Amino acid sequence: MRGGRPTLGPVMDNSSRGQRSDRNLAWLANYYFNALRSRVMLSVGARLPAPRKPKLVVLDPELVATNGHYAEILQMIASEVGGNCRLIVYSNLLISNRLLARFLARPIFHDTLSYQREGTNFDEMFNSASRALAQDLRKIEPSTLGNETICVMHSATIFQLGGLARWYEALPASLRPRLFIEFHFPLEQSVQPEEAVPNALLRARAAASSLANAGNVRFAATSDTLAAEIARVLDRPCTSVPFPVRWPMPAPAIEPEPNLAFGFFGGLRIEKGAALLPAAFSAFLT
Repeated sequence: MRGGRPTLGPVMDNSSRGQRSDRNLAWLANYYFNALRSRVMLSVGARLPAPRKPKLVVLDPELVATNGHYAEILQMIASEVGGNCRLIVYSNLLISNRLLARFLARPIFHDTLSYQREGTNFDEMFNSASRALAQDLRKIEPSTLGNETICVMHSATIFQLGGLARWYEALPASLRPRLFIEFHFPLEQSVQPEEAVPNALLRARAAASSLANAGNVRFAATSDTLAAEIARVLDRPCTSVPFPVRWPMPAPAIEPEPNLAFGFFGGLRIEKGAALLPAAFSAFLT
């Protein structure tokens, strides 16, 4: 990888030249296929009829597979907006054919949300991630944008803030959409080593300030605790917007449990309410 982009030349290894060559050829074929698919879908999207409806644009670098909460959130957004908005989806280059066809997605993103590069310090990763994301976002057609368009990135991390700021500031004022950015994790979640955290949070605050000063930008997080922390770090208002989940239908008959059962879904983290469990245990046992 170079600067967030895949290298195109095969790397040969004398110890297993034939096997490595086969793997490289398969990788290159897959890469060029996805690059071609991206161009085709961007071209198709530009030629689709444009009904006079509000545009809701989903920016999801993590949208790849049909399982997981990224596809789930997109399906819920589509269900909620119905025919009231024109839904436009920009996804990862590796999006499944099923999602591609279902949403006529336009694959533009090379990197996923967790931008990690071994042996690279935080500043280098942040700068590289910012350049890469801004470059991908520039593929969005100008006709999709405008002050009345709403762009949503519903699962952002610290590594997306810089790229969003670069792209957004560079847009003509008349093309800057209303931007909604939501966080599921504390900003320092992916920052390594720990000593880099203070500088990382300063860079996140600077990017958030650039975004807010450039246009109509709103920040959100998936819990009250996390929203308060994001607001403190970014020095910007941050709204609590709970994580959307479509629960499966319950079984028709459930035997009552003889004792109280506690359940916790997701990672056992402070912003998810982990601190509530000890108090609940204590209240139950006493």
